[in-house]
Amino acid sequence: EARRVVLVCDRARAIESGARCVMSTAQQPARGKRDLAVVGCGTLGAMALKIWAHEHPSAETLGVTRTDARHGDLRNAGITHLATEKDLAALVPFPNVIMCAPPNGNDDYVGAVQRAIDLWQGASGADAGGFVFTSSTGVYPVENDGTPMTESSKTRSSEDERAKKLLECERRVLSVGGNVVRLAGLYARERGAHKLWVAYKSSPSSPGGLINLVHYRDAARLAVRIVDFNSRGRIFLGVCDQPVTRENIVKIAQQKVPELYDPSVKVVFSGENQPQEQTRVFTNRETRELLDWQPLYPTYESGITVSVNAPLY
Repeated sequence: EARRVVLVCDRARAIESGARCVMSTAQQPARGKRDLAVVGCGTLGAMALKIWAHEHPSAETLGVTRTDARHGDLRNAGITHLATEKDLAALVPFPNVIMCAPPNGNDDYVGAVQRAIDLWQGASGADAGGFVFTSSTGVYPVENDGTPMTESSKTRSSEDERAKKLLECERRVLSVGGNVVRLAGLYARERGAHKLWVAYKSSPSSPGGLINLVHYRDAARLAVRIVDFNSRGRIFLGVCDQPVTRENIVKIAQQKVPELYDPSVKVVFSGENQPQEQTRVFTNRETRELLDWQPLYPTYESGITVSVNAPLY
């Protein structure tokens, strides 16, 4: 049991008092080769951590969040070893790290990714496991010639601020031998763009624009597979088999999950259909062949009924 201890004080008491709970690096046990830290332990990160813990039951796993606000919920979900981003500098680096915190609402996102890199043993040249940064297909251009985009397709120009930020994070990760997985739009039964569109009943976007998607569970499985594959400095792509128009994303959700998405609700997409939105499609055959990986939910229709809280095994 000593191998699995990361935090040594009463965490609940520490949260109330604002005290820090992380041991000094001298007090922390040596890392095992399968130990994993997940920075950004939200829906995707928590799922990846649980998958890893199931596949490597003797490994120490640590979930890292920006604040401790959700630590109670995470503990109730079975994730007991937790820290916040402010604790990272005090931790002994891990041989395996997944960085999947989203950039939304983080003015120092590049810095956060760098701190996750610093938590990885491999960043200093040590023999280590794998590092994965979950980026986005948003780094690819909106317009292309109709050819499906792949892991190696050109990315957006630096004028797009969000893409610029993500590409800088990718550059830093790849420069130390870490890996990048560019994920399409994440969704599950109760999470995703469909939930917002039905709730607000409108969107300024076009109804016919194609959206590439990947289920949360498949994205988590893919991130774990990349870490286990132990590759260095590669870009992977996480998408399902069929892109779906915005209009059909809503219709399918209402048809398959009417208890959550009232079929009588009409969602108005006020934007005009643009030709370039019909050509933005992807294929990740290289990722699938290299990793021997396939999505559990190859289409949005097959995955929309599956909750993020459904048993993983």
